[in-house]
Amino acid sequence: MTGLWAFLSGLSGLTGPGIAILSAVLLVVALIRGWLVIGKQHDVVVARAQIDAELVRDLSLELAKKNGADVLATQLLTSLRESMAASGDR
Repeated sequence: MTGLWAFLSGLSGLTGPGIAILSAVLLVVALIRGWLVIGKQHDVVVARAQIDAELVRDLSLELAKKNGADVLATQLLTSLRESMAASGDR
């Protein structure tokens, strides 16, 4: 805590150019670490999210169709097997 207090008391003599440099450094750090996002980068992220959402929706629909077809084929084969077993025509 004393180190922080010493640092803050040392800032009292900070002049205009020092504040500008400190602000610029903080801005660069925020951009690099992703705390702030530039508009172009945000647009790219939003576009990718929309493409991913469409892809997930399409893949889910295709998977549901495939599962439905598999269930239908299984039911048809089961009913055919049962009808053949009932008639005794193996």
